Amino acid sequence: MLSNMLHIPSVNTRFIAVSALEIKGGEVLFTKGRAKILIGGKIIASGIRDHKLYWLNAAPISDLNHAKSVSTSLQIWHQRMGHMSHSALRAHGPKALKGLDIDESTVAPPLCHGCELGKSTRQPFPGSAKKAHRILEIIHSDLASPMQSDSLQGSKYTATFVDDYSWHAVVYYLRSKDQFVTALKQFLSWAETQMSDKMRALHSDRGG
Repeated sequence: MLSNMLHIPSVNTRFIAVSALEIKGGEVLFTKGRAKILIGGKIIASGIRDHKLYWLNAAPISDLNHAKSVSTSLQIWHQRMGHMSHSALRAHGPKALKGLDIDESTVAPPLCHGCELGKSTRQPFPGSAKKAHRILEIIHSDLASPMQSDSLQGSKYTATFVDDYSWHAVVYYLRSKDQFVTALKQFLSWAETQMSDKMRALHSDRGG
């Protein structure tokens, strides 16, 4: 079995380096324009020389590929099949895909690292004891992602400002994200005029 192969779709010819065969324990003999590849003293492939290249007969190589079916570990198939569960692979894998042979002698890890990162959940955040004692002491703000359809004014974003004490909410429609600064100034100009006081803190998710 050769590893570290390169697949180039635009090249229709397959090349095998003699050094790769020798490293794998093979023996290559060249004599009188012919080549033979031996494994354990047994000829597994042969070919002839054409100009400066040796061309192997494809039929014996094809027979050799089908002579032995190499099973792959359950974890490798788990990764190949989009991190499908091990039980589903065992039950439906061999029937759904030709050549899906699972090596049951290998023990799959109890938890896949990719699944651990991709399917993990976050526990709810604990309730905060920090509460505002007056209007404008804490303002919660959020800039919503682009909406699927524009508003009548052609706006794609919304900027919200919610007072922590009164829960009074103000919404501004924006054509672009950079208009958020203008919306914040407009909100402060209106709110601080109404209350004759200043905003003390602005809470956001810092989403940009």
